[in-house]
Amino acid sequence: MEKVVARLPGAAFAVDQSLRVLAWNRKAEEGLGLPAAKALGRLCYEVVPAVDVETGLPCQETCPLAHGSPRHGWAHNRVLRAPWAAGRRTRLDCFLLRCLFPGPEQGNICFIGTPTASTVDAHSRVLEAVEAIYPVVSGPGDAGKALGVFVRTVLRAASADAGELFLLEPSTQELVLVEHQGLPTETVREFCRSVIGEGFPGLMISQKVPLLAVATAMGEAPARPSGWYLSAPLVRDGRIMGALGIASRRDDFDVASAARILFPVAVHASAYLRWAYSAGEEGQKAVGTALPSVAGRLRFYCLGSFRAILDGEELPRARFHRLKALALLRFLVARRGRPTSREALMELLWPEADPARASGNLRVVLHALRRGLEGHTGRGRVILSEGDLIYLDPSSRVWVDAEDFVQRARRATELAGQTQDDEALDECRRAAELYKGEYLEDEPYSDWCLFERERLKETYLNLLKLMASTLAKRGDLAGAIDACRAALSADPGREEMHRELVGLLWQAGRRDEALRQYETCRRILQDELASEPTPETQSLYQALLAGTYEVG
Repeated sequence: MEKVVARLPGAAFAVDQSLRVLAWNRKAEEGLGLPAAKALGRLCYEVVPAVDVETGLPCQETCPLAHGSPRHGWAHNRVLRAPWAAGRRTRLDCFLLRCLFPGPEQGNICFIGTPTASTVDAHSRVLEAVEAIYPVVSGPGDAGKALGVFVRTVLRAASADAGELFLLEPSTQELVLVEHQGLPTETVREFCRSVIGEGFPGLMISQKVPLLAVATAMGEAPARPSGWYLSAPLVRDGRIMGALGIASRRDDFDVASAARILFPVAVHASAYLRWAYSAGEEGQKAVGTALPSVAGRLRFYCLGSFRAILDGEELPRARFHRLKALALLRFLVARRGRPTSREALMELLWPEADPARASGNLRVVLHALRRGLEGHTGRGRVILSEGDLIYLDPSSRVWVDAEDFVQRARRATELAGQTQDDEALDECRRAAELYKGEYLEDEPYSDWCLFERERLKETYLNLLKLMASTLAKRGDLAGAIDACRAALSADPGREEMHRELVGLLWQAGRRDEALRQYETCRRILQDELASEPTPETQSLYQALLAGTYEVG
């Protein structure tokens, strides 16, 4: 453990379950202003008195290790205020990683330091990784290809040299390598044997926590490779299903950022594998086969007012007993498959409440939500948890209209680019039928869905623009006109669509309507935006009046 902590590129220290310091590296000495000799063996919060910024309480009162919190899982992040750099108190990012080291040791590494550009970049890469794997976990598909996506995503996001995924073989209870990318497999295996020993991956099976190992630096033992290995367990209902690992040959590998990325990807992979294993049966489905499609059993409609449909019947709001349960459900559906911490949910639902009371409230609301959704499904839980994180089942058991809408809109664009107009129009119509209104119209003042609402609206408008241009090209001017009017119904201030509609009406011989449409455009722009039509729109109007307009 001491060797690993000493080699970490940033400020870090290790503590046991009682928060007693086990190791303290040089960067921690420099940043926290305390030599290792004075820190070792003492409680970390005595060595570094810090305050949790979110709650204002001493950090040990909110630390998940302090009270043996069962929700801790193996990663936790907080923002503290503590002395740093010659005693000045400042905001520090505290990332706690519970992990296993080569040999019998187990401990908790605390990565600590001031937020920097690299920290912000790491958070961005976490979000990018989640977005990259979201299409995989949100629908059915080839399980073998899906495993490749998980490995490729974490490999790229963590800037590692190799990534690999193991699955548990039920008959032998051994982890078997099923997916590998990057460095040659034998290179990584030799690395693992030299650093971890022959006990890997048995250590992972027994402990169910991440494994962190560092090789001897190049030059100290030239026969051995240098670098890092970090592997996370994939767990279902307390039983290990596999492991997701990354390796780097760089001595300065950013282990903290890699762990932040590996955690959510491993959570998603665990959720995905939950349904790749036969429900209620021992053993594993053959990797490489399509997962069973049961989409339609539980359906969520978010375009327009929120609705939940189970087995073809809409679930009444009274079924959830509490309005907060319904608000939580909307949020989890909006972030389907993307884990959210309990602390973040507490802040969302009870921003002014005492943390202890908010925690109790969340437990009650989660129970009400699960009872309302899962009481009659007969297929297990839909609201899933992994350590401190809560998320909605990302498998094909659940269908969300917004996801289907986006997928069809993208498919329509691809088909149009391949000049497959008939197929493109079919996808356009199917996608447009799904758009019943703005995203989560019954959450008009919630900041968390504003960006998605605008994104989906823009997708809808672009879809209608594609429909209009494709129909016009095929000579269906009436259909193209209807598509433009639908776009203007969704966004009356969209001048580009006004201009398109004016031209289409003129081409259709409906010239009085075309001129009136221009006046409608001018009035709307003046009333809503206090502006005049652009020169391009005015030029079109003048060409119509002069009889010089030509179809472009």
